[in-house]
Amino acid sequence: MASTGFFAGMITAGVLLGAGFVGGSLVAQQMLEPAPEAAAAAADQLPPARVVLPPLTAQAAPPASAPVETSAPPLAQPQPQLIPTKDDSSERAAEKEKQARSSADDERQARRAEQREAEAAERRKKRYAERKAKRDAARGKQQEQHLQQQHQLREAAQQPRRPGVMAFDDEAQHPSTTGFFGN
Repeated sequence: MASTGFFAGMITAGVLLGAGFVGGSLVAQQMLEPAPEAAAAAADQLPPARVVLPPLTAQAAPPASAPVETSAPPLAQPQPQLIPTKDDSSERAAEKEKQARSSADDERQARRAEQREAEAAERRKKRYAERKAKRDAARGKQQEQHLQQQHQLREAAQQPRRPGVMAFDDEAQHPSTTGFFGN
């Protein structure tokens, strides 16, 4: 009788699984095939047309049929060079003063740049020294803690240990009459 119930359950499960697969395939088939009304409506529509719009401005795109003319740029004519005369002595003096001022400015800028580089090098050295001092302090602190731990371990090893409590039952005096399950 138990086997009859087993087979009935197996058959029921098979029927339910088969019904699920068939129903799923029917739904998928309907989704893939368009409805006949939709096919008729699609046939009534006009095919899409291609629309070509003119360019927005006349300069945007020249017509393809018009030849493009390129003109060569006019040749640059050499400029005549001015030849200084003796009357330009005041201009020369002003030019020399300008050069002297610019060279003095360049020297000042070079000194400032060297001074900034020296200050930056000093700041780097100072930062390095501070970091090194912090590292050394941290390392010293770690070594001190390590030594303290070792000292505590040595002290703990030297202290006499109290024995743990242990209890033994002397079965020789009291033989066990009970069995494995208390029988």
